[in-house]
Amino acid sequence: MNLRSQERMTQQHDEWRELGQQLRVDSVRSSSAAGSGHPTSSMSAADIMAVLMSKYLHYDFGTPDDPRNDHLIFSKGHASPLLYAVYKAAGAISDPEMLTFR
Repeated sequence: MNLRSQERMTQQHDEWRELGQQLRVDSVRSSSAAGSGHPTSSMSAADIMAVLMSKYLHYDFGTPDDPRNDHLIFSKGHASPLLYAVYKAAGAISDPEMLTFR
């Protein structure tokens, strides 16, 4: 691996780390606003979601019926605050909308 590739990889890892941290913060914020929730469930999945969002999942919220959209099955119910944080990070909902979690 050459130096340029290593620099790109380091930059990508930094972006994933930053997104994962923001997802954690927003998960806690939405749980706190709701007055309930299980923040640790969201914490443990934040890094995975950051990588999936950044590299693998493709979804156009403007055309939800597009068959090229990926589907995410989010079966970890206690981590639902993370789903709201993911929607916010993707631009699908606003910060005030994220805080309506319940």
